[in-house]
Amino acid sequence: MKKILVLLSILLLAGCADKNPNPDEVLGFFFGFVHGFIVVFAFIASWFDHNISLYASNNDGFWYNFGYVIGLHVFFNET
Repeated sequence: MKKILVLLSILLLAGCADKNPNPDEVLGFFFGFVHGFIVVFAFIASWFDHNISLYASNNDGFWYNFGYVIGLHVFFNET
């Protein structure tokens, strides 16, 4: 039951996610972590909306990638 509640909470929060409102802002570790954590939901949503991407193109490189991988790791090891 706890896993279902966590999954529904993640879906609710991922549904509120929007593209970066400031395209000049470079995304770092935290955004990489969040994007890695919700990648499965973003992937499914991308089937229906072509404006949704799995990976931010305006990232700072190493720290965004590091956060992305950590987010993937946390998500897939918790479920």
